[in-house]
Amino acid sequence: MIQKVGKQLAVDTTIEVISFSTVMHSLILLDENKKPLTRMMTWTDNRAKDQARK
Repeated sequence: MIQKVGKQLAVDTTIEVISFSTVMHSLILLDENKKPLTRMMTWTDNRAKDQARK
């Protein structure tokens, strides 16, 4: 699949990110320089569980 898509891109195209997941959704927020602003958050993230209970 990746090779098939790659053949359709212009010669000077740069692929910056490819992400695969076998689980649900995940998210990493990046700044304009592609530096992470947050740790990865997944659908199982429970860092705010105490606040959510209130």
